[in-house]
Amino acid sequence: MNKGLKKGTVLEGDGDNRAYQSGVLRALRELEINYDCLVSTSIGALNAASFVKGDYESSSKL
Repeated sequence: MNKGLKKGTVLEGDGDNRAYQSGVLRALRELEINYDCLVSTSIGALNAASFVKGDYESSSKL
């Protein structure tokens, strides 16, 4: 595998995507798919903060 490569996730700021983002983040966690960085803006930043805290219920209710 490419040991020098890093994986990241980007969450955009479109409010219509908030539930979708929350579901994807939850699925990544359940599948134990890890990444090195999380970049976000606007509603994506709120989802990211909830996700990093492990508070999946809050991010799905935003």
